[in-house]
Amino acid sequence: MTIPLAAAVAASVLLLLAAGAKAGRSPWRPLQTVLSSARISSMSVAEVESLLEEIEEAPEAPTVYGAMCYDCAMPPLVTEYLCPACGEKTVYADSDFSRPLQELGITRELFEALEQAAGLDLALDESGFCSFCGSGGVAVPLLVITYSDGTVVRTPVCPEDLRMLIGLFSGERFYESTQDFILPLKPESGHLRSVLGLPGGVEAGSPAD
Repeated sequence: MTIPLAAAVAASVLLLLAAGAKAGRSPWRPLQTVLSSARISSMSVAEVESLLEEIEEAPEAPTVYGAMCYDCAMPPLVTEYLCPACGEKTVYADSDFSRPLQELGITRELFEALEQAAGLDLALDESGFCSFCGSGGVAVPLLVITYSDGTVVRTPVCPEDLRMLIGLFSGERFYESTQDFILPLKPESGHLRSVLGLPGGVEAGSPAD
């Protein structure tokens, strides 16, 4: 039996829609420089602050050291970023941008893990790397948090920041750092407040009050 072309196309569309719905995503979602969790609801500022207060009031978790030996590679002289949204290539000759670009793969993986752990409306905005469709801002990934009251926080992040957040929202007093280190979250609470847009935040490496 011959199936009319229109019917075949319609059937293919229905299968695509069904597959997208099963995977929890839209089949029409275009490539973009902002990865979003697309949550229906999000935690409130008070709920997130309560998580941090538990860390701050609890005994500090012990430090567990992992591998101490690793090779340090020199950054490349030129680093390229291919934008998934516009398809254009941005070339960076400044080594200052090499590390964020080289870490972009692990940053995306950690962001996906954070999505699974956190009850937040999250997005990872990497449009700053693109000189064509970006805003001309700093070439680092931005973590975008939308709280339940509509408050939006945009903060530059690195893989270590995302590792800390995964530990926090997993209900732990520690987080898994690089080289298999297990580090306490309590000394980082001020920095986490900055990343999450909460009062009392301090920059990484700054002494807390």
